[in-house]
Amino acid sequence: MRFEIDWTSALIDIYKYGSTVTMRDSEIFFKNTNLPPGAVIATWGSNITYQQVRTPLQLPLLKKGESYCLSFNGQILPEHSIMLQIIFLDRGGKVIEKQVLPSKGGDFTYIKNAYAYSIAIISVGLNEMTFSKLSISSIERGGQGSKKYKTKCEENKKLIKKKENFYE
Repeated sequence: MRFEIDWTSALIDIYKYGSTVTMRDSEIFFKNTNLPPGAVIATWGSNITYQQVRTPLQLPLLKKGESYCLSFNGQILPEHSIMLQIIFLDRGGKVIEKQVLPSKGGDFTYIKNAYAYSIAIISVGLNEMTFSKLSISSIERGGQGSKKYKTKCEENKKLIKKKENFYE
């Protein structure tokens, strides 16, 4: 399973104060030189109804107890100035657990007692970002298939590493 998460013009849960957000081709350019560390730049949710925000599905449904690879595709300035946060929620919308991944992404397991989840991009000193997409890929356990998915997750990280010198 592979799902690409886009930042569309309909995404309303973004940090707007003092930010310049521009769409070029299929990429989003985000700039805010006064962004405080820890600020949530953008959030996507799995339990969003069309009536709430008038957008289609933002995140895929994940299987409980399964492992996934989340990867960021884009450029950030300065390097490593964002973190990806996954928040798991119960049926009542209360936070059960939070996981934080580095800027390039990483592996996570969808916890068994979660009902919904959200993914956020968090600033840790960000000035500029060109966002292409986030990707979620399943990681199979055991057998030959697991090598394929783990390798794909590692390939995504290597590709992103090559693109990080975009601003130089």
